[in-house]
Amino acid sequence: MKKLFTLFAFAALTAGAYAQQTYILDINAIYEQTKAYAEGEEEWTGTGTVPALSSGTKYLLNDYSPVQDIFTVYSISSTSSPKVYRVDLIGTDETIEYGDYTAIYRLEPNGASNKSSNGGRQTFVEPEANGVLTIGAYSGNTGRTLYVAEVTAVPEYYDYSSGNHILSHTFDGTEEKNATFEVELEAGKKYAITQSTGIYFTYIKFTEGSTTAIEEVEADAIDANAPVYNLNGQRVSKDTKGILIQNGKKFYNK
Repeated sequence: MKKLFTLFAFAALTAGAYAQQTYILDINAIYEQTKAYAEGEEEWTGTGTVPALSSGTKYLLNDYSPVQDIFTVYSISSTSSPKVYRVDLIGTDETIEYGDYTAIYRLEPNGASNKSSNGGRQTFVEPEANGVLTIGAYSGNTGRTLYVAEVTAVPEYYDYSSGNHILSHTFDGTEEKNATFEVELEAGKKYAITQSTGIYFTYIKFTEGSTTAIEEVEADAIDANAPVYNLNGQRVSKDTKGILIQNGKKFYNK
């Protein structure tokens, strides 16, 4: 039984080694915190301009730049050319379902993000492992472009007109509100999510483990010449009848 235990323990450790960590930017929480600061429900202890009501249900983050895990939502009003984010309801009694996240509010860049050198209205991602960035964004207007680009610091101004981006999508006004866009990111690097002008962001997720890496792991895990064991943990011939174990998986040999 010792061999059997060792085999199963190895399989469990192997599976654990490739466990994926998922990070989701909670825009709903950003809205609630911004509203609390703006309405005085919580004391503003930050520097710069306190978040404020813009109109209706819309709030300006002003100098509130929330940080959640690997995400930094950078907003700055204390410059000669304010570059701030807004947050608002997606719509009255309207939400967007992404399976692992229900979007109630949306993050809105208040204008384009290429007008000065402070990187305002940009969201930064700092992954600790290779993985896939998924962005849920939409626009009812044509010609507005979503970008993702590598940067050297957080925050850092990224000029999208430089063309040095790893994701570029120009909206034509026909995309569904729940449309998503994906791009692979590398561990230890820094990335900016930005736009040519106002786009609504509702979902930003990073999942560790690239699709390429997963395919390679699966390919390496299947070894036709790997030893075969019976249910007692004894090594046997592959021609042995009954339930056998190879590559950590059971199969039945008639």
